[in-house]
This record gives sequence, C-alpha cells and structure tokens, in this order.
Amino acid sequence: MTITLTREEAQQMLKVLEYPGPSWPESRTELAVALRYKLSAPEPEPVAWQSRMRPDWEENGWTQWKECPKEQADDFWKVLYLHDWVYEARALYTAPPKREWVGLTDEDRQELAAEQYGWEGLCSAVEAKLREKNT
Repeated sequence: MTITLTREEAQQMLKVLEYPGPSWPESRTELAVALRYKLSAPEPEPVAWQSRMRPDWEENGWTQWKECPKEQADDFWKVLYLHDWVYEARALYTAPPKREWVGLTDEDRQELAAEQYGWEGLCSAVEAKLREKNT
C-alpha cells in the first residue's frame, strides 16, 4: 500500500511522532526519520498550469483542461465559483525519467563466482559491478 501525503500532512505527522510519549515502539522512530528525510527534499516547481470550468447547473459539464498562466490559476484557486460557473486549476510538474535497473547477468555471476573472494570481498565486488552497470 502506498500513502501519498501533502507536505503539510507530512509535517503534522512528524510533529506527532516527535512528541515525547510513553515508550513508543522503534518503528515510530524509523517513521520519523523517513518523514524528516522526505521533508528535507526540495519541493518540485510547477512547469505549467491548467484550468477548466463548468456551469453550476451541470454536474458533469466540465470543459477540457487547457493551459493557462499562473496568475489565472491563482485566481481560480482563490475564487472557485463566480457568475454561476465553477472553476478548477491544477499545477503540472515534470518528473525525472526513471532509469530501469540493470542487474547482473549469468555471465557476471559466473565471473564473480570464479574469483576467490571472502564474503566481504564478494559483497564489494558485486556492489562495484552493479554500480558500474547502473551509472
């Protein structure tokens, strides 16, 4: 299950988790650390805005989303209803392209297995091979 939180919701959860209480389980601390890490990441900036509208008398009469300037989107967020029309706006963000993970091939495994490593050496060799394939 994936839970999506707004930045404000995450900050509220962090306040609750950091509140000193009676012997909290260890997972509470781990969750607080994860939230603190997530909140430390910079917020993405919108790259475009869209708006749409519908007449008040039609439940499903929304127009198509169309690009609009940021100022218009801000106005729609402030005034959602005007002259019997309902307005919506949304910000659009870019996401970096996800790179596909490249694992070890059978040949890579055989090559690593053929070398005489101790456990630590084998772990280091596997890590180095994976880093080489994924950078």
